Amino acid sequence: MAEVDKCTNLNVYISSKQGKPQAVLKSLADQSTQQLPAVPVRGGVYSVKYTPRVRGQHHLLISVDDQPIPGSPFSVFIKIPPTKLDKPVRVIRGINKPRYMAFNSPEELIVTEYEGHVLVFDKKGKQIRSISKSKHGFGDISGVAVDKEDNIYVCDSGKNCVYKLNKRGDLLKRFGTKGSGPKELNWPRGIAVAGDQVFVCDQNNYRVQVLTTELEPVKQIGSFGFGNGHFNQPEDVAVDNEQMMYVTDCSNHRVQVLTMDGRFIHSIGKKGSGQGDLSGPRGVCVTGFVYVAENTNKRVSVFTKDGQFVTSFGNGHIISPFGVAVDSDGFVYVCSHGSVVIF
Repeated sequence: MAEVDKCTNLNVYISSKQGKPQAVLKSLADQSTQQLPAVPVRGGVYSVKYTPRVRGQHHLLISVDDQPIPGSPFSVFIKIPPTKLDKPVRVIRGINKPRYMAFNSPEELIVTEYEGHVLVFDKKGKQIRSISKSKHGFGDISGVAVDKEDNIYVCDSGKNCVYKLNKRGDLLKRFGTKGSGPKELNWPRGIAVAGDQVFVCDQNNYRVQVLTTELEPVKQIGSFGFGNGHFNQPEDVAVDNEQMMYVTDCSNHRVQVLTMDGRFIHSIGKKGSGQGDLSGPRGVCVTGFVYVAENTNKRVSVFTKDGQFVTSFGNGHIISPFGVAVDSDGFVYVCSHGSVVIF
C-alpha cells in the first residue's frame, strides 16, 4: 500500500503489448467509481493519472482488454498531516454535553453524554442507535472504550463505577463503588482497553486503576503528587500500539507517558497558553501523533510521541473540548459544547 500525506495527483505507469489499457478507480473512501484515461508515454507504456477527492482508502483497478494487470487493484491511502487540520469539515450537532468517544470495529462513533445517553453514529454523522440513561440508571457518564469483541466500557463518574455492555447496550458487568480501596473508585473519568486489560482514570483517588476485561482488579498505578509518576486529577488515558500508556494529568497540566506497568518514561507539555504548552488537558488520543484536547485553551495540541510540539488547531471552532478521537481515514473528532466537531 502506498501512502501520501495529502490529496494529490498520482501517476501509475503500465506497459501494454497489445490494446489500450482501461483504468477504473474504485474509491472506498467516498464510494465512487470513475473511468480514467490511459495516456501514451512511449511505445507500449501508458500513464494513468488521478486525483483522489477525499482522504482515506482508495483502490485503483487497472485492466487490459477487461483483464486486471498483475498486482491490480493497487491500494493507496490518502492522509493529511496534522498541520493541515485548520478548519472543521463536518459537525455533528444536538448532543447534550458530549464527553468522550470511541470507535467500534465497523467504525461507528460511540459518544457519551455527560447527563444523558450513550449515542452511536455512523461515519456520516447519522445517529443509528442509543443506550438510554434510564436503561442502566446512568449518573454522570464520561469515558468510553471498546474491546476487540465490540463490548463497550463506560465510566460513570456520578455513581463511581464502570459498566461493561455488549454491543447492543445490554449490561454484562459492573465494577466499583465509592471509596479508595482496590475495588472502589472516586470520580472515574477516562478509560482505555488494551488487549485483555482495562485502564481507568480514578480521578479523585489520583491513580489509574488496571482491571481485566471481566472487570476484576489487577493493580493501581500512581498516587497524588506533582513529580514523575504522580497525578493531580488524571482525566483520560490512551494506550498506543507499542504498549505505552498516555495519561492526561489535568491539574498538573501535562501528559505523562508510562509503561503499562506504571514506569514513568517522560512527560509532554507544561502549564501555559503558548505553542507547546497545555492548560487543563482532558482527552488524549494516540496514533502516529499524540492529540491532546485542552479544555482551558479551547484547542487540540499535537505532539510527537517523544513530546515534540507539532501544531495546535480548533481555537475558535471548539468550546470546552473534552474527548478526542481519530478514525481510520485520519479525521479527528473533538467533543465540543453541544456537538462533535470533525477536522
